[in-house]
Amino acid sequence: MLNCYAPLIAALALAAAGTVRAQQGPSPREACQPDVKRLCPNLQPGQRPRDCLLQHRDQVSDACKAAVMRARAAHQAGKGQGGTPNPG
Repeated sequence: MLNCYAPLIAALALAAAGTVRAQQGPSPREACQPDVKRLCPNLQPGQRPRDCLLQHRDQVSDACKAAVMRARAAHQAGKGQGGTPNPG
């Protein structure tokens, strides 16, 4: 389900400063769910949470940002070890 967060991951990666270490923690979906509820209360079926979160990226919680950065780091590490790139 990480695919639906790909643009959010890319946007937050550009905005984040410092080095990201791959650590265990909640998935982006788990960590960002409270932000989706708080920032996107009127999300309709078929609408993507990532689009709403991108519109409110300056209000996204640190927990969500950290989970997204961990997922991105893990994804990048997998690509460097013979993993197949995810088209998106």
